[in-house]
Amino acid sequence: WHGIQENALARTVFKTLAASLIMGAVVVAFETLWQSLGYAGQGRLLTIVQVALEALIGAIVFIVCAYLLRMDEIRTILTRLFRRRKLTESLA
Repeated sequence: WHGIQENALARTVFKTLAASLIMGAVVVAFETLWQSLGYAGQGRLLTIVQVALEALIGAIVFIVCAYLLRMDEIRTILTRLFRRRKLTESLA
């Protein structure tokens, strides 16, 4: 544990936990809405659509929350992703 930055690690864990809790609440709310609209249990295709939407919504909510909480890791990933995309577009 020598050289580990305890404060930075604790902040990252707290921010990840907060973003995860918000993401979970949004996914549960979407699940409730999906069921109230009568789409739950209506066949394999709608179940696949439901799981895909929940995963997409969950990922978007987590990334937005992590960005708003100023998680350095998310900012680094997004910066590298967009930088790579710009580099690929300029080479094309």
